[in-house]
Amino acid sequence: MKSSAHHERFAEALGLVIPSPEEGDAALNALTQLVTLTRTQPELARVLEHPSVSVEEKVRLLTGLLPKSSATLKAFLQVVVTRAHIRDLAGVRDAFQRVLDHRRRVSRYRAVTAHPLSEAQKNLLTRKLSDAAGAPVVVEMTQDPRLLGGLKILRDGYEWDASVSGKLKRLREELVRWRPAQTK
Repeated sequence: MKSSAHHERFAEALGLVIPSPEEGDAALNALTQLVTLTRTQPELARVLEHPSVSVEEKVRLLTGLLPKSSATLKAFLQVVVTRAHIRDLAGVRDAFQRVLDHRRRVSRYRAVTAHPLSEAQKNLLTRKLSDAAGAPVVVEMTQDPRLLGGLKILRDGYEWDASVSGKLKRLREELVRWRPAQTK
């Protein structure tokens, strides 16, 4: 697996040659489709990684899977199969999403809740995060019943934990520190 710096370089390069937001979205969608295909079709990933399959055949296969892709994206995919591994595509896709978000001055958050939120709650959370960030935000909602209640907000490696399980964990840690030392 290559480093995230490797993924960032590929994503930055793609960002430099994709001029419009619409083409950026189309490229991101195509990369997402390829990542999904290689994850759900392991045989495809093996063919694309196999050294006996020529770069030309790999590019032909990829562009055949994405017939409406731009010439720019097709050229980019040729670079990827020549200089990287297809298993790096998910990292490149994620890094390219960050490039597009940066261009649009959008912050991306992930909200993890114990139970599904109503549309009104999702909208309120998105508005509150946008107000706090001072910029538009995109919030990806996921669920984890282990939280018991409340939510966690994640962004760029930071975590704000307002879940019931998080509060219980912090309370347990505080009680352990508070407990007087045992004497003999």
